[in-house]
Amino acid sequence: MIVFLHASTNNRASTVLHDLGMENIEVARFMLQERGLHRGSHITGKSVHNQGIERLWCDVNRVIVSCFFNIFLFLEQSGILDPTDEWNNHPVSTQCNFSPNQLWIQGMLNSRNSGYQVVTDVTATEAVNFDHYGIDEQGPVPDVQSDYAVSVPDTITTLTHNQELSLQEARDAVFQTGDHDGIIAYQVGPLAHFP
Repeated sequence: MIVFLHASTNNRASTVLHDLGMENIEVARFMLQERGLHRGSHITGKSVHNQGIERLWCDVNRVIVSCFFNIFLFLEQSGILDPTDEWNNHPVSTQCNFSPNQLWIQGMLNSRNSGYQVVTDVTATEAVNFDHYGIDEQGPVPDVQSDYAVSVPDTITTLTHNQELSLQEARDAVFQTGDHDGIIAYQVGPLAHFP
């Protein structure tokens, strides 16, 4: 139980305290711009002043994050998940939902006549036809989507009594092996066979 943490929902804190890490630099900038200079809006200090939250992060990583870390590490090592591909093609909300790949291509296109050596090195090694990039004014126009709701149909699954028992036995077997993240069960294969 977390008894030392008070979370505000109104973003009206008068002072923000954080350690010397760079992860909160935008918070510091906001506090100084919005609350003013020389009034203690932002205090930087050693992490020993943040013991409570630092300890909480240790517990969160040990109990929660490690489970997911092990699952994703297993998926990556098994060749099921390629985080590089996933990361390079995910939308970045602060960049108009362009993916890192799209941002890189846009940067190359914007800098193609800059004379920068790095751009020349990239474009010289690849046969790039810049006519294939950009906007095709004569191309097809996509339909305008007005309803962004996703409809998930109700799924009714009824298990027989034997199927429920088999499923409970499989779950118990997984937990008895200490396989709390399900990796061993995944490797072994389905433990429950429904008649």
